[in-house]
Amino acid sequence: MRTSPAWVLLLGVTGFAAVTRAAEFTDSASYLAVHASTVALRHVEIIDGTGAAPRTDQTLVIVDGKIAAVGPAASTPVPSGA
Repeated sequence: MRTSPAWVLLLGVTGFAAVTRAAEFTDSASYLAVHASTVALRHVEIIDGTGAAPRTDQTLVIVDGKIAAVGPAASTPVPSGA
């Protein structure tokens, strides 16, 4: 099957427009600001990007901008002041 250059251009422009619009709505900095050295996100779903199944009801602890702990919400301690 031969692809017409006009179709390729149309698909390319459409794809670019979709990516541009998605970027406008996914800028989390305009929705969220946390000014603390320690942050705990409780009862979240963790997707690690390896292809493993998502882990539900987790606690994620971030200290000085780095992940310090991840584990089940029922057993992962949250540091005081988080």
